[in-house]
Amino acid sequence: MREIINGVAEGMGAHAELKYIHGFSPLINDAAMVDLLHEVASDVCGEENLVIPMVPGMGGEDFSFFAEKVPAAFYRTGCHKEGEPIWPAHNEHMVVDTGCFQIGMQVMVNCALTYLERN
Repeated sequence: MREIINGVAEGMGAHAELKYIHGFSPLINDAAMVDLLHEVASDVCGEENLVIPMVPGMGGEDFSFFAEKVPAAFYRTGCHKEGEPIWPAHNEHMVVDTGCFQIGMQVMVNCALTYLERN
């Protein structure tokens, strides 16, 4: 990074300084936990209601610190309220369908119980 930054700056007749501050670690899902999550979420929500992103995202997430210590899988619950515009998460205009909380907790609890039964 330093070489690229210096090259661009020099090309423009300027000087650059790089100060890199390490933020969140990458969130890496454990494959076995993803399989368990998929199984449980399919039972709770129905396979046809699952949306599985095929492209990794670049969002930061502090859950990554937990996933470094124990096998884990990160999931999102659909919270878009029918009939409302779709806004990104953490936006002041976002309207949440609070029914997603019950579904998300049911998936989380069922994952924990299934994991404990099998291990």
